[in-house]
This record gives sequence, C-alpha cells and structure tokens, in this order.
Amino acid sequence: MKTNYLLPILFIAHLIFTSQQVLAQQEITVLDSTVDGTIKFAWVKNLDTKSLIPEESKAFLNRVLKTGKGNGFYLYKVETDELGMIHEKYQQTFNGIKVEFSEFIVHKDKSGSIVSINGDFARIPESFNLKT
Repeated sequence: MKTNYLLPILFIAHLIFTSQQVLAQQEITVLDSTVDGTIKFAWVKNLDTKSLIPEESKAFLNRVLKTGKGNGFYLYKVETDELGMIHEKYQQTFNGIKVEFSEFIVHKDKSGSIVSINGDFARIPESFNLKT
C-alpha cells in the first residue's frame, strides 16, 4: 500500500525541483560570459522590477553574479538617454576597495524595470589577502 504513494511523491518532488530551475533560468538570458561562466551581458526577462531603487538593483547584481563575501558594488553614475532608458553604472569593490576595470551597468526601461545588464566582474576569492 505504501509503494502506491511513492511514485506520486517522486513525481511531485521532480516537478518542484524542475520548476525552480526553470524559474531561475527565466530570470535572465546570458548572451556573453567568461570561460569560468561569469556573466558579461544578459537580458533580464519575466522579472517584475518596476521602479527599482538603486539599492535593489545592486542586490539584483549581487544575486545574479553570485558575488560572494567581500565583493560589492557602489553606484557612481546614473544616465538617462533620449529614449528614456536609465543606465545605472556600478563600480565593483572588494572589502570596500575599488576593483579597477570592473564595473557593471544596469539598464532600465522608462518604468524602471531592469531589461539588461552588462560589464566586467572580477571574481576575487574571499581568502584573498589585502595586507602586504
């Protein structure tokens, strides 16, 4: 009698696991990445991000880039183009120190929804020692 429930339970577990993977894949479409898989350019889709404030955009970057401890970003410039698109430029930091040549741009439409991201992210291990 208990084996009759095993197949439906396994099927439901499979559906839950598969749907979580699909939802993660639907959030962004990576169009360019480095050899180690670090995103360089991605379209953002199926994400309700209307009027995100810069702190939420920064959290989004940290999540999709999987930045890790010590890595972060600070907003240094916001531009609006002639089409009304908003471009937030973020500088990468490690333990509060600027990482040269490592920045990411969050592109938003007129309503403030993120449509794409691009840039260069330097993957720095948490064990990296800044002291000399």
